Amino acid sequence: MRYRIKINKKIIYFFLKFVRKPDILIILDVNPNLIRSRVREVSYQETCRQINAYKLICREFDTILLDGNKSIDMTVKEAKFKILKKVSYLNKRIDY
Repeated sequence: MRYRIKINKKIIYFFLKFVRKPDILIILDVNPNLIRSRVREVSYQETCRQINAYKLICREFDTILLDGNKSIDMTVKEAKFKILKKVSYLNKRIDY
């Protein structure tokens, strides 16, 4: 069973101000049925809730969202492309 720590979101967001943000955040978006076929330790409803929570993170932070329903090769190819694009953008921001 997974542990659930219930902390007020305001407290979490307060402490996030002091944590260094990653340059690149990558999240795989996967169909809940595919997740359930591989991981049975959480309910279908909890899986859907977690997917929605990750999608909220995508809206709040600069995130690369990848379609994890594709083949591994296609997902890796897409990830490499998006990472290189992001790194190129970050380097342009740093260069004066």
